[in-house]
Amino acid sequence: MGLRRIGFVWLPLLPALCLGAERPDLEPVRIAVGLLTSPVKAERAEGERLLAENAEAYRSVLLRALREAEPSEQTRAARFLRRIVSPWARAAVRDKLTSSYVSRVHRPVDRPLAHPWSPAARRAALEALVRLLDPRGPSREDPLVYEAVEHLLVLLIEVGDGGTLEALASLLSKEGRMPFGEGILRSAERMLGLPPSLEKYESTNFDAAKPAFLKWRLEHTGADRAAKLRATVERWGPLLADGGLGSWLAHYDLQEALAHVEPVVRLGHAAVPAIAEQKAKAKDLGSQGRWELILAAITGVEDGELVRRLLAGGEEEKSLACNVVAAAGSGAWRKELEALLKDGPDGVRMNAACALVACHGKEALPALREALRVEWHTWIAGLAEELDEVRE
Repeated sequence: MGLRRIGFVWLPLLPALCLGAERPDLEPVRIAVGLLTSPVKAERAEGERLLAENAEAYRSVLLRALREAEPSEQTRAARFLRRIVSPWARAAVRDKLTSSYVSRVHRPVDRPLAHPWSPAARRAALEALVRLLDPRGPSREDPLVYEAVEHLLVLLIEVGDGGTLEALASLLSKEGRMPFGEGILRSAERMLGLPPSLEKYESTNFDAAKPAFLKWRLEHTGADRAAKLRATVERWGPLLADGGLGSWLAHYDLQEALAHVEPVVRLGHAAVPAIAEQKAKAKDLGSQGRWELILAAITGVEDGELVRRLLAGGEEEKSLACNVVAAAGSGAWRKELEALLKDGPDGVRMNAACALVACHGKEALPALREALRVEWHTWIAGLAEELDEVRE
């Protein structure tokens, strides 16, 4: 078996899958992962029991599927591995099963680099990715290959380390266009916590975005971690200012807002000093609130004085206050949220409803029903109906 160098990483050139080989059986893992992501506490406990009892068997079959299986099975293996090693990913699935309206922040938000499975997972995922990108490998026009590459990259976003970034940068540094180049660039940016240089599915700016990313990374190679985090967080400043993404964050519910700032949130506690520094530099209330949204998501603690100032502001500030409270998961603002739910503007009512559910769960149901008696709102009615059916 030969070796191939990708950046500073040497990867084995694995032989093609032997069609006569026994197919990895992922069904027991699928059952366990389904239980782990269940909204029902007892089912999650059963999933934890299965994982504890069969950890080595699950790990072995998942890594084997990444290395040897066909693209469709690589997709499943990457998805299952991500949900096992990442509390963030697991909770996101559980939230979607619980509610199509409400998102919660599940801490710790940091990427699971310290999970005992992560080193083997990132190595196997990178090997599989390189093999799928090889022109001698499966057809790149095959939608199953496209799906496998996408899920391998999503797994690498969770478990990738400096060596992974070096390998992805090496792939990106090749001349000309490359298959899946946009996806590789987005994944490398998310691993670093950088804002996206390309919108989802956008490829027209790739030729400009790729060298800009490689230049930024080269400039910060060798910097200590604190300096690199400061430089990363500073890149979010223009987006969070008025007129950029920041102008929209207050109009999104927490679910949508988190989707836009997730890369910087996932930097975790190590980035808190740099984020707090940017918040202190912000000159207007809205910008301060946007930085506070990120801080609250990471720490689970809201700046009470700032929340009160946001609640005293206009519609945008009130909506942002709801999102900050929801991000922190704080139970201290129930009375204020219920008042906004009854009397606030339409968008504020929706965010207040989401915040109440995010912070209080089914205990928010009476307030939702009371608000609907005061003034009917179809969206809030759907949320109340869905919440009423939730099993915990």
